Amino acid sequence: MSNNLPATYGGPTFTHRLASHARDVAQGQHWRSVGAFDEFTRLREVVLAIPPDSLGQIDDPDAALMLGVPDLDRMRRQLHALATAYASLGITVHLHDERTAPPNVVFMRDLVFTTPEGCAVGRPASPVRADEAAVAQRALARAGVPLLGVPRGDALFEGADALWLDANTLLVGLGTRTNRAALTWIRTLVGPHVQVIPVPLPRGTQHLLGVVIFLDRDLAVVDQARLPFALRHVLEQRHIRMIALSPSDELRASRGMNMVVTAPREVVMPARCPTIQASLEAAEVVCRPVDVSAFLVAGGAMGCMTAVLRRSAST
Repeated sequence: MSNNLPATYGGPTFTHRLASHARDVAQGQHWRSVGAFDEFTRLREVVLAIPPDSLGQIDDPDAALMLGVPDLDRMRRQLHALATAYASLGITVHLHDERTAPPNVVFMRDLVFTTPEGCAVGRPASPVRADEAAVAQRALARAGVPLLGVPRGDALFEGADALWLDANTLLVGLGTRTNRAALTWIRTLVGPHVQVIPVPLPRGTQHLLGVVIFLDRDLAVVDQARLPFALRHVLEQRHIRMIALSPSDELRASRGMNMVVTAPREVVMPARCPTIQASLEAAEVVCRPVDVSAFLVAGGAMGCMTAVLRRSAST
């Protein structure tokens, strides 16, 4: 009887898919080929959000989680200059233009977490930023990215709190923006083969991304004053040399460490941070300064602005 069934009813001509989802993504089958499981191999693809009109309508910066009143036109010019800088390095840039979006959507790294199998959307801790997750989901869908879900229940999670140490180890900062309830969801998302290491962050720290940046397999730059003992222990265990930056106007006000690693020991970093740049160059790190000063009053720089979609280690 079953031999007479058409394929749509499971008859003999119906066939099953044999490849895993991970293989589909890696090969660019059905989905865009995206993924990352480190923070330093060659950057291939990113998402940036064009500053929305709402940034020009802010009267109370503190209520908007900002440090001052933004200059919308200047932010847009600098966003496009950053996109041009990435493109000159061979990085594909997806520009998401949603003019009615909430103002902090420009900080896309907070909203996206990339794994080897696709991207998850965060659940921002502040109700001021709650609507941004849907915008990020639309940006990823528009780019053809496989969407892996969003945190549920009481979990709060921002992508800048999750850093890949290697393919089997993920560091997750716990503090104002990401809570312990998110750990269960993250572990389910990345799978049992990945060790998830919680890193308690000191008060006054926005994200783990502001504490450590991995420049290569054995090199990182760290904010010395905000480096938790638990994180220092992990880095020392892995024999990762640290470029320790002391508190300064360059580090705090100019966000000199809020950079993006574009290849091993190569970074795009905020302009006008000569001391930090010299410290990196002394460790043979190639630095490409870009002016994103208009974003500083909003509380971030290109590290916060750039959602990573793909690095070469996961092609």
